[in-house]
Amino acid sequence: MNTRATELQAYLQNKNIIAFLQMLRHSEGTPTPDGYRMLFGGKLFDSYAAHPQIFFSYTNKAGITIKTSAAGAYQLTYTVWNVLKERLDLPDFSPQSQDVAALELIAEKQALPLITAGKFPEAVALVRQVWASLPGSGNNQPEHSIADVEQWYKDAGGVIYS
Repeated sequence: MNTRATELQAYLQNKNIIAFLQMLRHSEGTPTPDGYRMLFGGKLFDSYAAHPQIFFSYTNKAGITIKTSAAGAYQLTYTVWNVLKERLDLPDFSPQSQDVAALELIAEKQALPLITAGKFPEAVALVRQVWASLPGSGNNQPEHSIADVEQWYKDAGGVIYS
């Protein structure tokens, strides 16, 4: 991992960040320890050595058939993973690397300060197009309500400040 990855990893000491990541995992259907090994559709892969690069077809809400390689706790596609792996010098697809990659995606949307400050709805609004399961993502996939994701965040220890 490079300096940027180390900086991101430091955010894992913040309870709101931890809760936000757990909320994302719940929203993406990967809240269990096995979630880090989950492929799109629920099957598990065996090795954290690299992104599994397994593609699945599905039909979205608009009736369009799409292929996805989404995998891991944050359902990262192979293409997105490769960019983040190189940028952050991540050694593998381990839980630690997946967490850092998710934090980088959140940072790209300028949402880390909002999360640490307890500005949950504002943070969700910024990252909702990254994770199709979030409310208002507009990705023609099933979305959870803001009430549901807020509850998962609070259940994981996150605090919301007005």
